[in-house]
Amino acid sequence: MRKLFNYSDTPMPRNGGNSKDPKVTGEMIHDYLQKYAEEHGLLHLIRFNTFVTDAKQVEGGWRLSLKDTNEAIETEKLMVATGVTSIPSLPDLDYSASSLPIIHSRDLGTHYKDIENEAIKEVVVIGAAKSAYDAVYLLLKMGKKVIWAIRGEGGGPLSILPYKVLNMINSIAFASTRLMSHLSPSILNTKGSLYNFFQKTRPGRWCIARFWDFLDFNSAVHAGYGKGDHVAMLKPEIDRQR
Repeated sequence: MRKLFNYSDTPMPRNGGNSKDPKVTGEMIHDYLQKYAEEHGLLHLIRFNTFVTDAKQVEGGWRLSLKDTNEAIETEKLMVATGVTSIPSLPDLDYSASSLPIIHSRDLGTHYKDIENEAIKEVVVIGAAKSAYDAVYLLLKMGKKVIWAIRGEGGGPLSILPYKVLNMINSIAFASTRLMSHLSPSILNTKGSLYNFFQKTRPGRWCIARFWDFLDFNSAVHAGYGKGDHVAMLKPEIDRQR
């Protein structure tokens, strides 16, 4: 799986030399990117801990205004890749009457030691996005009692997918193959014999339907949605409404 994260000119080191463990951790990716930037002389081109408050298109490019300074950066090209978790978004609740600490998932790392304190027995996690899954898993590993609050309306929780399909095929690696691009309709892929078969013929569409039925069943078994009501409620809402 490391090859999915590699730059072509710099292979990612193995996980401590353990060839039987193909998982890639956040620490591995951080160390890899740090080393890559150092070896390719990129660090001096990166400005860390800088918040852009405004971007205006000007003649010949863009002008960026920075927080807490009158300095502006002018550049020919601009790429925006902020990510959906870069700015905290808290539920619209009245926190004034509570003396309990309120921590956004973005800040779990900086508050790790505080949360790990044995005096904290119970934690409430609000939301059903991937960050909530990660927070719940982390807290349970710490031995905390977790109350997970998810609103009744909306899209519901995310799917819990197996790391390996049938304990043989790496699901992430398979999702990155050319074949996978033909098993779901896409305006970016409308040519070729495989596209014509899978998307324009009855046998092809039947094959696609059975493929997704199998993945749905396999994922449900892996996630253990049938082990009790508390787990069944984590099943994606679209499935619970069938």
